[in-house]
Amino acid sequence: MQKIVLPQHPMYKTVFAIINTVSGTYVCPGWHPVPPGTTRDQIEFDMTSTPSKKQDVTESSKTSDITVEVAASKGNKTYTVSFKAGRWDCTCPAKNFRHGDCKHIKMQKSLQKVF
Repeated sequence: MQKIVLPQHPMYKTVFAIINTVSGTYVCPGWHPVPPGTTRDQIEFDMTSTPSKKQDVTESSKTSDITVEVAASKGNKTYTVSFKAGRWDCTCPAKNFRHGDCKHIKMQKSLQKVF
């Protein structure tokens, strides 16, 4: 069973919910992305860390870090898609305005075969 370690929330401590949406599976509060099918038994909290404003998900079986430059669909811009410490990120505007993965992350997940 793969364990997922999250920083404790300053207000809710270890109270959480697993949310399944069309864009992915998350642990809330905090909207921490987790692999589909994650169960409550797999979630652990790091009680030694003081949570920062932006919290990262770490997993016991880490995959290599990935950084890829992808072309924007319009114009000649590029965005950076990265997978670090078990967390996907993208520099495109869509990633900042919605919860979950943008189309660039979804594409890289399918190409890299990482959850």
